[in-house]
This record gives sequence, C-alpha cells and structure tokens, in this order.
Amino acid sequence: MRVLITRPRDDAAALAARLRDRGHDALVEPLIEIAPVDGASVDLSGAQAILFTSANGVRAFAQASAVRGLKALAVGDATAAAARAEGFADVESAAGDVEALAALAVAQLKPDGGVLVHAAGSVVAGDLAERLSNAGFKVRRAVLYRAEPVAALSDAASAAFADRSIHAVLLFSPRTAETFIRLVRAAGADGKFGGVAAICLSPAVRDAVAGILWNRIEVAARPDEEALLEALDRATASKPAADRSMKEEPSAMTDQPPTARPAPAFAAPGLHMIVAGAAVTLSVAALVWLAVMRFAPPPPDRTAELVRQIELRVSTLDRQVAELGRRLDGAETARGAVDGRLAAVDSRLAALPTAELADIARRLAALDGRIKALDAEQTAMQIAGLTAENRRVTRELARLQEGIVALGAALGERTPSRRAELLLATGQLREALARGGSYATELKALHAIAGDDTAAAVALLDGRAERGIPPVPELAQRFTSVADAVVRASRQAQGGGWWQTSLNRLRDSMGLRRVGEVSGTTPMAIVARAEVRLAAGDLAAAVAEVEALDGPPAEPAQAWLAEARARLAAEQALAELSAAAFAAPGPAQ
Repeated sequence: MRVLITRPRDDAAALAARLRDRGHDALVEPLIEIAPVDGASVDLSGAQAILFTSANGVRAFAQASAVRGLKALAVGDATAAAARAEGFADVESAAGDVEALAALAVAQLKPDGGVLVHAAGSVVAGDLAERLSNAGFKVRRAVLYRAEPVAALSDAASAAFADRSIHAVLLFSPRTAETFIRLVRAAGADGKFGGVAAICLSPAVRDAVAGILWNRIEVAARPDEEALLEALDRATASKPAADRSMKEEPSAMTDQPPTARPAPAFAAPGLHMIVAGAAVTLSVAALVWLAVMRFAPPPPDRTAELVRQIELRVSTLDRQVAELGRRLDGAETARGAVDGRLAAVDSRLAALPTAELADIARRLAALDGRIKALDAEQTAMQIAGLTAENRRVTRELARLQEGIVALGAALGERTPSRRAELLLATGQLREALARGGSYATELKALHAIAGDDTAAAVALLDGRAERGIPPVPELAQRFTSVADAVVRASRQAQGGGWWQTSLNRLRDSMGLRRVGEVSGTTPMAIVARAEVRLAAGDLAAAVAEVEALDGPPAEPAQAWLAEARARLAAEQALAELSAAAFAAPGPAQ
C-alpha cells in the first residue's frame, strides 16, 4: 500500500520509516512549510514552565534560547521526545491534545508559581491561553516560527493521484486537511479518491475532509502517531481485495489454433438430442453460477460507504449551521446590550436639568479659557524666543558676510569680489525673509548681481516677493487654529447619534483635543505630532505629518500647507544662493 504523509518534512522522516517497516511505501508531501521567525527571542522572566504544542515549537525554541533548565510540558509523546532530544531534562507528556495539555498544566503547576511560556507558531490550533487563563494562570505566547500552507501539490503527488497509486492519506490537523482539499481540487484530482482512505488524527480532521468522497475514512482512537497507525492498519485490513482479473497467471490456453481433430463417426443429431444438450448446458451453467455465488468473495459495497460519507457531510453542515446560529444569537445579545446602554445614556442626559447642563457648560468654558490663556502665553513665549534667535542669527550672518567683504578690501581689492557681493546680497535677502514681509527689493538686488548663475534659486522666491512668506514661528502660531479645524472636520466625518453629535459640539466649542507625542494615524494624532515638530523648529517634519491627512480632515490644512511649503522652498533657495556665493570667484591672488 502506498501512503501519502502530509506533515512537515522534519516530522515525516521517522514516520516514513515506521511505514516502511509495516510494509508500506511512503510518499512525503509536506502541506505546511515551517520557517523560524527571524530574530525571534523568548522572554523567560518569571517563567515556571514552557508549553510545547508541537515538535516544531521545540526546535524553534532551541534555536532562539539556550535555556533548558525549566520544566517542559508537551502536548504528546512525539513532542516530548523532541524536547528531550534538545536537552530538556524535566519533560512531561500530556499524550493528547491542547485540552489534555491544559489539564496537565493545571494538575502539575500552580497559578502563583510563575508565567507559563507557550513556544508557538504564527497559527495555533485551540486556545490554550484562554483555558489556562480561566484557571488563573498567566500565559505568555512566544511566536517563534511561521507555518504557511504550500501553494500547490508537488509533481510527484499529482502524478501519483493521476495514476491512482495512492491508497491512503495521513492527515494530522484541520488546517492541513483544509489545505489538502484545496490543493487537490485546484489540481483537478478530487474525483480520483474512490480507492483512497483518509486516516485522520481527530474528529475535527475528519470533518475538514468530508468534502471529498473517499473510499473510507478512519479516525485515530487517540490524537497520537501510534493510534494513527492503528487506524491505518484497520483501513488496510478491511480494504477490499483488488481486482485480480487482469493479473492472473496465463492459463494453459494459448493463442495457437486448436489442433484439428477427426470428425466423429456418427450422424447429425436429431431434435431430441439438441434439446437434451441444451438442458445439460443450462444445468452446468447453473451449477457454476451457484458455486461462484457460494465461494467467490462478494464485490465491495461502495453504496454503503458513499451513504455514510454523505451523512457525515450533512452532519458537518448541521454543526456549522448550528455554530452560525449561536454566533448570530450572540451578536443579537451584544446588540441588545449596546442598545440598552445607549438608552441608559439617553435617559441620564434627558434627566439632567437644563440649568445643570448650562452650569456645566459655563464651568467647562471657564476652564477652557484658562487653558487657552496658558497655551497662548506659553506659545507667545516660545514664538518670541524663536523670533529673537532667528533675528540674532540673521544679523550675525549679515555681519559675517560684511566682514568677508571688508576682508577682501583689506587684502588689496580695489573693488569687492563677486563672492563678497553675492554673500552680502544673500544675507540681506535672508534678513528680509526672516521678517516675513516683502523682500522684493532684496531679491531684485541679488538677481542683478547673480545673473543667470542663480536663476533657478531666485525663481523659487520670485512668486512671493511682494507679499512675503510667514517665518516658522508665525506658522507655528497659526497651526493651533488649523489643528482645531482638522479635528472638528474629523469628528463631523465620523457622524454618530444625536448624543455623539452633541458631545462633539461641546468638545469643539472648548477646543478639547489631545496634544503631545500621540501615536496613531487619526487626524487628532497627526496634528498633535505636527505641533510637537513645530515647537522644535522642524518645519519639514511638521509638513510631512500634515501631508498624511486625507479626506475632509485634510481640507482645513491646505492653506497652511501652501504657506509652509513656500517657507521650505525659500530656505532651500537661500541654501543654494549661499552655496553659489561661496563658489563664486574670490579676491585676485
């Protein structure tokens, strides 16, 4: 018998050897690919034991950690053997499934003894953490490997199904079974299972493969490898005898023509002899038929097996429908609870006297006024400090540029060099831009000196020369009202009931919103981080934050973004002009 093994390759080698010892031909077809998580680590602080639900978890833990002194609880004997092979000395096997492992942990460990670390993959079967949490334990899950289904059957497996040489398939988990059904259907091989037995590790696996009409389905009495092999033995023992009609040894008959025999020396038979001969022939045929019916093995009855599998599929669908019904009932119950809570909130709001609501609004408004006054005072101080620092740096730069011009004259230049002229003109333009007003005169003077050498940089500034560009401190001050408008637009876009709308209006009237380094992608978080960047003087970072807004909340920020981008373009132009000035010819040597 040829048996298909669907478990990962690392776990399949020993099983394939056991199958060969039983006289079977094993074909390994891993349906799940196991790969360790890059850089995975295990937090063992305060741990009293490690839970292993698979040999893959044991191997992944061994790669991620050198700790072997903790107690190890394994879901089954094979997993326990893998833990011992990796160096664990204190190992206990639950010899079952996740339920058995949880029961073993409850029996041998204490909730106050420390954390239980579950060495797991990216996908887990059963909720081990929930079961142990209900028993008072704290479970820490460490994701150490990925278990991803393969995309298609291998060529060897596809060919084996095509020539119907597979007699049994070993299936170990519902996920593997679902993957197998999907792959054989994609390969168009789902109609070739009339002679194939499904050997399932558990009833859940059996339910997952009920979508195909197998020759038979056997379920292991226990969720372990030994019981799975016993199920395979049952399927083998009850397998109908193969059709041997095409495999019999050649009979004594050959395809040589029969040897001619002399004709008998009697006359042609009469009618009574023909009737008698026919009667003898019919009698012999009847005796042969009776002998065949008495001694020949009966043909395999596929009808009963097909009916059993159809009943299994119907039973599975019934369970799924019942589960869906329970979920719908739960959803209705949750909806009723939410409706009840909303009704209670409405009742409480309706019960509040108008005078009390007005008093709350006045107190909130007074508090908001104090907060805004403090914010305005702090903001004004920050802006004043930034403005003073900006002007000081600008004046210092202008003095340095004038000093360069004077130095050139002291070195004997009869006329200022081109470099000195450009530096002086650039410094004057920088100071004009720092004031935030018109800088048309300074830009015109610079353009007259620079000519075509700095045309690109001058072009960046030309469009805003008459009205000027707000400096960074002013942009920071303007952004407060922009942020409030963004948050209001976000709340309006969210909608909600009348009470939510009323609450949003109260928040908007007071300007209530979060500030500081707020994480997340909500409009409120974005503008809060932008304010932090502006307070640090990083206009480019603030613009990057605000540009992440989209939809209605982005609209109130567009005018501010245009001014901020113009300021960034001006800073870029000044940098290019300064670079061009330093690159210009200096004093003659």
